[in-house]
Amino acid sequence: YALGIATWIWFILTGFLLARWDLREHRLPNRIVASALVGSVIGFGLMAGFTGSWDSLRRGLLAGCLLAGAYLLVYLLGGMGMGDVKYSLVIGLYLGWLGWEFLWWGTFLSFGLASTAVVLGAIAHKSVKRLPFGPFMTAGVLITAALAMTQ
Repeated sequence: YALGIATWIWFILTGFLLARWDLREHRLPNRIVASALVGSVIGFGLMAGFTGSWDSLRRGLLAGCLLAGAYLLVYLLGGMGMGDVKYSLVIGLYLGWLGWEFLWWGTFLSFGLASTAVVLGAIAHKSVKRLPFGPFMTAGVLITAALAMTQ
């Protein structure tokens, strides 16, 4: 139980640090993304070892790879930065650990929140040329995790 809390606190800490950095610099630094990934793999790996939840770990790792592949495609089409692609490994791991349905919900929420920000910017007559996506990725996971806890 404590490992689960520690792993999610690690996400919150690194997620907020990355969101703040992305809002300020429009980039996600490799060292913070890498520490978020390493911490999550260690945390979920230990949880799987202690609780036998190997299926959740496998699903989370696969979800991270699938989400990173999808984000890589968007990057190649010119729609986002490579930092977002790298961070999607972390995002996918956390969402996948919760379950496949949460991977889809968290991804949908991230893009939905970002789209809402663009629309609100347009309504306010403020052009959005470069949108830092990291904060929306983090928010999508946190909202989805909160929803998962209600089930």
